[in-house]
Amino acid sequence: MNPLTGGAYYSEIRSRDTRPSYSAAKSKEGVSSVVFGDNNFNFNTNFIEEERQRRQAEFQRKQESYMKRREANVLKDAGRWQAVEEDYRRSLQNLEIKRNRWRAGQKNNPSEAFNVITLDYDQTEQGHYLRKRDDEKKYREGLRMNNLDTKMNSGYNIINGAARLSPLANRYF
Repeated sequence: MNPLTGGAYYSEIRSRDTRPSYSAAKSKEGVSSVVFGDNNFNFNTNFIEEERQRRQAEFQRKQESYMKRREANVLKDAGRWQAVEEDYRRSLQNLEIKRNRWRAGQKNNPSEAFNVITLDYDQTEQGHYLRKRDDEKKYREGLRMNNLDTKMNSGYNIINGAARLSPLANRYF
């Protein structure tokens, strides 16, 4: 007798060839049931072993399902971390570009490569680039001025009738 459950141990049940008999009458009139029927029913089945195998197969199926889910979650998590690392690498790369090209965030450095006190360009790559852009702007301004002068004014002075030259013809060329 098992003290915890109050029933018989598995070994006690296994050692018996048949199930324990009942003290009640085995047959009743008009009732068809296994309990009250003849003892022709095969009690020597291996039900416990079959049930154990069924439970083990179900447990194995559940474990395989858990493994598939676990692998899918690991792959999904790895993809997330890869995206986070890629984003971090991109942010570092952008910061490096800003440091090198724009010189952003450096103290005591002007945003333009031009000194407003001495009115001169810096002797750096950015200073040469700014000087070139300003010279190109002055050149386009001179072209526009000459074009407007030739289209809007005549070729002679209307007060004294003398031929007139464009006032800034050779200034920017």
